[in-house]
Amino acid sequence: RFGSGFVDFSAGPDDFEESVAVLDDRLTERYLETGEVTASDICRLVLERKLFPCCFGSALRNEGVDRFLDVLSSYTVYRELPDSFSAKVFKISRDSRGNRLTHLRVTGGMLRPKDTVRVFGLHESSVPEEPDGATEEKTDQILMLNGGRSEQLQEAAAGMVVAVSGLKSSAAGGCLGEYLAGERPVMVPLFSSRLIPPEDVDIHRMYLILRELEEEIPEISVKGALMNCGVYDVKNSFFDEEGNQLGMGANYLPVDAQKEQILKQMDVLGYITEDFPPSCLMGSVNDTISITDTDAFGEFLKSKGVNVLSLWFGQDDPQLGHVFHINISLEAARECNEREIDFLRTLL
Repeated sequence: RFGSGFVDFSAGPDDFEESVAVLDDRLTERYLETGEVTASDICRLVLERKLFPCCFGSALRNEGVDRFLDVLSSYTVYRELPDSFSAKVFKISRDSRGNRLTHLRVTGGMLRPKDTVRVFGLHESSVPEEPDGATEEKTDQILMLNGGRSEQLQEAAAGMVVAVSGLKSSAAGGCLGEYLAGERPVMVPLFSSRLIPPEDVDIHRMYLILRELEEEIPEISVKGALMNCGVYDVKNSFFDEEGNQLGMGANYLPVDAQKEQILKQMDVLGYITEDFPPSCLMGSVNDTISITDTDAFGEFLKSKGVNVLSLWFGQDDPQLGHVFHINISLEAARECNEREIDFLRTLL
């Protein structure tokens, strides 16, 4: 037994009318007087989520299928859908060529390829009134997916479930077109983990992959970032205006012939968007390698709308230099690590 609202509709009305009547006080009184439960009564209870009709059978053996279809057609109400376009996004995926697909159900109007639509993310779609700042993006293809096959459509009408390519900022739980207020998920994962990549892994490439994974599995998310004593603006830190290698660039990086490839691989700023997670930047005022770059990088993150906490050490101790925080025998190192842990706690 699932609960009082779940009623077996496999047989005829005589077998379930009494079970339905007790779910609503007004209906109970009328049922005691007339002994009747109408189809409109059942439809109302279904809409109010008081009644959940259940049918039992086997599609493989063709048992109970006709009865299920009768119940579905008799006790569901067709809602009038609006003329203006609106859609609810329920999934993000990528096809075999890496193209981003937005899976959605059209809840009103019509969608055609190359249409420009307003895009509301999950956070924007969880407030009762339409928020400011919706982005406008152009759709590319509209696809009807069936297993591993896909069919291009020239339009998608209200009620259809399709996948759309071309959208960049859509998110599962968000909406398109006319604003559809929703609710934030009430269930959240309680397991948090830290990812420590091998030394030979491209950290920037890994971050982009994690962002893609977060889109496809919203329960997995990059909550924040810790950045300690780093060099972030590689081009200006390692090369002069004429392209000559400077400092560590001359000592540790390959020859000039590979300069463009190096810059592309190490271009931190090129990977930063408004979606970058909240970040904690730490440095020492005595660190000649990264002090100027860390400060400028913090301002760059803020210009992108990223929440930034900057931690500076060494004002009273000139011995605190580059990556001092790994020497936990130092009081300043222990304080630094504890403050970074506190920052991470605020994100959980």
